[in-house]
Amino acid sequence: MERLDLIWTLSSAKWLCDDAELRALFVSEDMEHAEEYAARYMDDNLRCLDQLNPDAISRLVAAGENDWTNAVAKRREAAGLADTIANGFAKAVENLSQQQSLPHSLIEDGTSGRMFVQTASKETQSKFLVVMPK
Repeated sequence: MERLDLIWTLSSAKWLCDDAELRALFVSEDMEHAEEYAARYMDDNLRCLDQLNPDAISRLVAAGENDWTNAVAKRREAAGLADTIANGFAKAVENLSQQQSLPHSLIEDGTSGRMFVQTASKETQSKFLVVMPK
């Protein structure tokens, strides 16, 4: 379980860094690199997701237990955490696929990346942010 916790911690840190770098590229108006980096990060997260098998991981964690009851409990606990990690990668892929097309839309619309980030950061009323090209 400790290794799964470490994977979760490292994955979370990766997602935070990806987001921070993309945000910095938007703020610095480097839309070309923002689009390129979003595509690269999306591919990287998709590769990680493809290699992650929550069922196999949970079975490995439980395999070290001699007591059947403990093995079942460990497997369930590991399956929950492994599913959370897999869902995190899936959500990252989804978000990055949207961020990949955003720079192009902002350029076409003549909208500043910095202004977009500032406006999006101030939005508190809506759960959704929709960018509609003209």
